[in-house]
Amino acid sequence: MGYPMKNKLTQRLHRQIWPKDNLALLLGVAFSSEAEAIRDWNQWKQCHDIEQVTWEEHKIFAKISGRLVSIAPDCPHRPRLEGLSKAHWTQSQLMLRSSAKALDILIAEGIPVMLLKGGALHAANVVNRGPRITSDLDVLVRRADFPRAIQRLYAEGWTSKNSVEYASARWRFAPGTNLRMKPHGDIDIHHQPIHGARVKDEVLDALWERAEPVSFHGRSVLIPTLADILVFTSANTTHSQASDEPAAGWVFDIEMLTRQSALDPDRIVDSAIEFHALPATIATLSYVNRLTSNPAIDPLVESLEGRIESLSPWFKFLLASLKRPHGKLLRSLSKRIFSVPKGLGVGERERDVVPKIYPHFFPRRKIHTTAVDDPISGCQVRHQITLPAPASVPKCLVLELDFDPATSRRYQFDISGDGSPLARLSTRRLSSASDGPARLVASIPLRGQTPQQVSVEALATTSLLLNASAKQIHAARPVPFRITNLVWD
Repeated sequence: MGYPMKNKLTQRLHRQIWPKDNLALLLGVAFSSEAEAIRDWNQWKQCHDIEQVTWEEHKIFAKISGRLVSIAPDCPHRPRLEGLSKAHWTQSQLMLRSSAKALDILIAEGIPVMLLKGGALHAANVVNRGPRITSDLDVLVRRADFPRAIQRLYAEGWTSKNSVEYASARWRFAPGTNLRMKPHGDIDIHHQPIHGARVKDEVLDALWERAEPVSFHGRSVLIPTLADILVFTSANTTHSQASDEPAAGWVFDIEMLTRQSALDPDRIVDSAIEFHALPATIATLSYVNRLTSNPAIDPLVESLEGRIESLSPWFKFLLASLKRPHGKLLRSLSKRIFSVPKGLGVGERERDVVPKIYPHFFPRRKIHTTAVDDPISGCQVRHQITLPAPASVPKCLVLELDFDPATSRRYQFDISGDGSPLARLSTRRLSSASDGPARLVASIPLRGQTPQQVSVEALATTSLLLNASAKQIHAARPVPFRITNLVWD
C-alpha cells in the first residue's frame, strides 16, 4: 500500500524544496497570467534592490526579461536587465565552448563521457523558456575512470584548490569535483549524477547502457534519457535547498521536460526508484503543476506516490533538504544513529580517506632523519621527495616545514605518498618568531606500505572564480614553503 499525499504532514514535506519569497515572486512573473505577473513584479520591486540581486535571481531574469516588455514597459531597470541577461548568456556560451575542450582530452584518453544538467539539455536541443544561464559544464565518467580522468585533466592544466592526489580520490567520499582553466573553462567531473549516498554500480551501469548518443559542439558524447534528466534535476534540487542560496532555475528545466513528447512516464518512475528520488521528483513536479496546470503531471505524480511504501523516504528527503548548519549536524547524527542496510553503498568518510592532521606544539624525537636536498633555498608550493627505505618499520613520518606567513589566514597542505593522499595538514596557529619564518611540525600516519615518493603541496585558501580580482587572487594564493626535515618515527 502506498502513502499518497493526502495528509498535512506529507503536503508540508514536499513543499520543503519549493522556491519561496523573492524567487517565488520572480517565478510568478515567468509563469502566471499577465495580471498576476504584474502584481508579482511590483511586489518584488518593492522589497528588493536591483543592485543586490543574487546569482539565482540573475538566472531567472534571463528567462523573464522578454516578458518585462509587456508587463513593465516603462520600468527603468528593463534595459539593464536585458543587457545583463545577454551578457550572462554570452558568458555561458564562452564557458561551454572552453569547457568542451576538456571533453576532447577525455575522449582522446578513451574515457566515455556523459553530459549532465545544462550541458545535457543543450545537447538534447530541447526548446526552453528563454535563454538558460549556466556557470559550469557537468560531465559524468564511469566510476572506475574517475581517478584517471582527473589525473589527465590536471596534466593538461585544469586545476582546483586541491592537489591532484586528493582530487583523484574524491570518488571515495564525494560525487565529483570541480576543475577550472582560464579564461573560461569550468567543469564538474562526476562519477554519479546525484548528490547524497553512493549510487550502486549496477544502477550506474544501467544508466550508461540506456544513455543516448548526441553531438555537442562537434563532439560525440552521451546524455541521459529525458526521464533520467528530470529525476536527476529533482534529486539535486534537494541538495541545493540545503545550501546558502537555494536554487530555482530547476523549475524551468522541469517544466520544459514535462512538455516533451519523448518523455517516458514509466522510465521516470523506474529511475526515481533506482536513484531513491521518489519524494524529490514528486515535490518538483507538484510545484511545476501548481504553476502551469499541466494535465500530464497529475497521473505521473499519482504513479510516483503509489510507489512510496512508508514514510521513511519522506524523512530522508526532509533530512537532506534542511539548511546548514543544523541540517548538516542532523544528517551527520542520523548516519551515526541509524544503521545502513547492507549493500546500499554509502561510500567512505572523507576523514577516513584523507585524515586531517594538525601541527605539534612541541618538537618530536628524531629516530631516522631523511636528507632533504637544499632545504633552505627550495621555497615552492609543491615538493616531491624520494625517500630512502627506513631502517625499521616506521609508524609515521614526521614533517618539518617553514614559510613566511601571511596575515590572518588558514594554511593547508596536502600530503601524498606514491600518488595517494596520506593526510591534510591544517592550521591557523604558527609557532614562529615575530620577525622570522613560521615553522610547522606534524606527524603523518602511515597506512599500509611505506611510501617511496612523498609530495607536499600548499593549498589555496578558497576556490576562486575565473573572474576573481587581483586582490582576491593574492589573498587566496598558496604560500610557498621549504621542507626542512623529514623524520621516520
